[in-house]
Amino acid sequence: MKFVVNYIYPEIQEINKEFLRKENIAIKYPGGKWDLETLLSLCSEGFEIVLHGIIPSSGSFLDLDLCKNMDLWADIALKTNQRWLSFHFDRRKKYREITSIYSVAEENLKAIRKRFKSTPILIENLPPVDGIEGFCANPEIFTEFIKKFDFGMLLDIPHAVISSDILNISFDEYISRFPLERVKEIHFTGVSKLSNGKYYDSHVHFDEFILKKFESVLPKCPNVEYLTLEYSPTRDYDGESIAKKYLEEHTMHDMALLQRQQIMTMKEVYNKFKNNN
Repeated sequence: MKFVVNYIYPEIQEINKEFLRKENIAIKYPGGKWDLETLLSLCSEGFEIVLHGIIPSSGSFLDLDLCKNMDLWADIALKTNQRWLSFHFDRRKKYREITSIYSVAEENLKAIRKRFKSTPILIENLPPVDGIEGFCANPEIFTEFIKKFDFGMLLDIPHAVISSDILNISFDEYISRFPLERVKEIHFTGVSKLSNGKYYDSHVHFDEFILKKFESVLPKCPNVEYLTLEYSPTRDYDGESIAKKYLEEHTMHDMALLQRQQIMTMKEVYNKFKNNN
């Protein structure tokens, strides 16, 4: 099993570098922005790099602009021997017809296959963030899409928590409707609640609630190879400053220790699961 963490702030990664080396942790990078100098520095220091999406782009396989500026990203992805390429299942509002998602995907697949002949592609479940009620959160649509193109799945636990809550069904029932045998990577991190009681993907440190979801998912994903901690509390949402408040309450040293603690908890849970099976 490969364990992976988000690259967040340079100060945090500097504090944790020796720990990450000792524990053989890969770094998911970049975390929402393109910093070529830092990325190449991490590569030169021997860290295994996991890229997510195409930078710069929306990261969605349903966006016709996904591959417009992919050359630099593709060069680095090839040099870093990516195990797979992973993308979001997030329908852009300008592509409103359901049937058009397939033509958009076909164009993106054609562009990617020019550079990556046979590298596997994973698609990540997303909550309904596109304003089209239930589309991105619908497991049947998602499943039909990845089966059509023979993609693997990246299961994001917080995204599934948010979607199941919006759709008013249990988490277990919700994820059971996905093709979990295709899951190769799992993302998990903490969630927060807005003032209206709805969950959002804040990327704060996870609590017992999310940990229990992680424990429940592991037996259902027999082919998972990567477990990724997406701890990067930088996301505010809908005018509420939850992440901003989090950063005000935690120093970089606090967050470095929290990153370590969460990695070790993640490994302990996985090792316990492995030893019991």
